[in-house]
This record gives sequence, C-alpha cells and structure tokens, in this order.
Amino acid sequence: MIIFYLLVSVMPFVRHPFWSLFIGSLTIVKIAGLICVGYALLYSNVRRTQPDYFRTWQARLSVLLCVMGMASYVIIGSRVPFEVSPFLSYVSFLMFFYVTLNVVDSASRLRWVMLVAAGSMAYASIHVLREWQKSGFDYGYRPGWVTGDPNYFSLSALLGLPFAFYLMRTRQPKWERNLCIGCLGLTLIGFALAASRGGLLGLAASVLVVAWRSKHRIKVMTAAVALLIPLMIFSPSSPIGRLLNPTYSDRDSSDSRLLLWTAGLKMMRQHPFTGVGVGNYKQGLDSVLAPGTSTRFSVAHNTYIQVGAELGIVGLAVFVGIILMTLRSTERIRRAARRARVPLIGQAAEAIQVGLVGFSVSITFVSAEYHKFFWLVVFLTCCLPALLRPKHARGPWWARRTPRGASAPPVAAPPGGPAGDSERAPGPVGSPSP
Repeated sequence: MIIFYLLVSVMPFVRHPFWSLFIGSLTIVKIAGLICVGYALLYSNVRRTQPDYFRTWQARLSVLLCVMGMASYVIIGSRVPFEVSPFLSYVSFLMFFYVTLNVVDSASRLRWVMLVAAGSMAYASIHVLREWQKSGFDYGYRPGWVTGDPNYFSLSALLGLPFAFYLMRTRQPKWERNLCIGCLGLTLIGFALAASRGGLLGLAASVLVVAWRSKHRIKVMTAAVALLIPLMIFSPSSPIGRLLNPTYSDRDSSDSRLLLWTAGLKMMRQHPFTGVGVGNYKQGLDSVLAPGTSTRFSVAHNTYIQVGAELGIVGLAVFVGIILMTLRSTERIRRAARRARVPLIGQAAEAIQVGLVGFSVSITFVSAEYHKFFWLVVFLTCCLPALLRPKHARGPWWARRTPRGASAPPVAAPPGGPAGDSERAPGPVGSPSP
C-alpha cells in the first residue's frame, strides 16, 4: 500500500528530479505504477469482499471514455509516437482505476490518501517557492518547471486544497491538524505564485460552494475574502493584476486561446461523431486555420473543446457526464454520510465536490483531460459507496449451497439499495433514501 501512497504523492509533478528518471524505457513513477498493479492483483485475492467496479455511473463512463480514446488512436491513427501516445495514457488510467478500487477499501486508507494528496501539494509548493527563489525573487516570474506549467499546478492545488481543509473538520490528532494547516498555507502560497487567472476563477467557484454549504455563509465569505484577496493582490505576478491589467504577454495568450477555441469548434463541426482522433489536434489545426495563420500552441487550451475536437460530440458528452455524475454521486454520499453519522466519508465527498467544481471552471482555459489528480478524485468517489456501508464477506460458493429439502437462509438486502439503483448510497435503517 505504501507504493500507492507514493504514487499519489508524485501526481503534481511533471519533471521531478528523481521520479522522472528512466530505468530502461520506463520512468521510476511508471515502474511504481506497475508495482501497484501487481499489489492490487495479489490483494484482490485476499480481501474479504470484491469491489463493485461499475457500481457508479462515473466508473462506467470513465471506462467508456478510455475505451473510446484507445479505439480512436487505433482506428484514426494518431501521429503521436506510441510511447507517449494517448493510448498508453488511457491504458494507465484503466490500471489506476483497477488499483484504486481494490486498495482503497477502508476509511483508514481513504484518510491516508487524503492526507498524502494534501501533503503532495505542500511538497510541490515548496518546489514552486524554490524555483521563484532561484529566479532572484523576480516579481514577473511564474515558477513551474518541476510541477509543469503553472496552470496545471493550479489545477492540482484546486483538487488538493479541499482535502486539507475538510480533514480539519473531522476528529483528528494534533499532529494531523497541524499538518493540514501547514499544507493549506504552503499550497495557497504556491497557488499565488503560479498566478493562474483560470485557477483564480476556479478558486472563487470553490469558495462559493464552501460558503453555500456553511450555516454561516456571510462569515465564511468574509473570512475567505480577507485571507485570499491580499494574498492574490500582493503576490508576485498577481493573478488579480493579470486579470485587471494584462501585459502584452497576457493579451497575446488570450488572443491565442480565442484562435484555438475557434479552430477546435470548427473541427467539431467538420467531424461531429468521431472527431479528428486523439492526439491529432495539432494536425487538425492546419485544415481549419486561415492560410498564413500560425500558432505556437498544440492544444486547445480548453478541455471541453479539446475532447470534443478529438473524440467528437459523443466523447465530449461522456467526459462531461463523468464530471456531472461525480458531482451527483458525491452529493448523495454527503447526505447519506450525514444521516449515518460517518463524518470522514461525508467530508471526503464534500472535499471532492468542492475541488471538482473549481476544476471544472478552470479547465475552460487549459487542456487537462489527462490530468492525473482529476482521475484520482473521480476514482476515489467510486470507492465511497462501499466505504459508507461495507458489504458483508461471503464464503466460497460451495459453502453457500443449500442442502436439498432445506429452506434457503434469508438474504440480506444489497448495500446499494433496491435492484437497479446501484449507485445510491443508503442511509441508516429507517431513514429515507437520498
């Protein structure tokens, strides 16, 4: 299990000095992922119950999107080299889906995943601070080498911040509370240094959701504004300053995004059902841009347009469905956990919901369909229904056989509620369904 935690801890990094090292043709992080798959295969044979892989709609749609992406690569034939192709990315997501649903089978393991995710963002923020220090504290510099593009670091922060915030609202040891406070502070500083305008809009959306959930909305909003506004205004390369007083580079970036979005929409109109194929967006630009028009970008800088252009309208509908079904599922889990008085599960569901709302807003300005942190939170929600009310272990098939002439023992109702409602997470006995 420790290897799985290590895998989660390096998700915010793109060019980590250790995890990006190659051993043969594989990086160390890929080797760690393969070890996790082996561990999950062994663990699935000894765990008391087997996971219901397709219990939730987001699980079904996630697998469908991966299959569509792999089929698109094979049939349409992307020009991207196979070793860095979307095909391998989708294969890795399927393996990660299998690993997550097998190993995150207890509230304790869920809590550790949340802690590791929050801590990984704090560790990534330290690298961001270090890069800014190496730049000579340049107020125009946006650090983002080890953690990748600053916009992608901001996406990871939007998904990781709620874990630290909501863990603080559960009963926890003093060291854990102090750790969460430290992770919040470091991640917010790193977020401010990244100075992502889309990230700032996503953070505002997340804060609005937190305030709406609170009983004291005005107080929560006031506290959030008092904390975040000074941090965002006085930080180097202030994202608020970039929104209000854009530089030439900021305006050029905005103009390029409009050009790329228009081109992506044209691709969707020309190939509405199949798209241009995964990995073919850059090549598709040549056929839709006006003669003499060029751009230095190879992605749409909008996840929804990117997915629609490469996989067509059906692929876009599946991707949006993953987000919507995840939000729907977490809302049901949150309410059921409150009735069942299982605070950790409820706080985990709400943390994922808050982070996903901010993420959904921010990906309007960046292509992030392969963002690892996004798939982590989606797959975690697939584990939550079973953690809210675990299944009873069943013996082997030969021990469950009923002797001839004997009456069959009563069968307990499945934890997912009545047949055909596999995603609904039930509350305690006697309470209405969510």
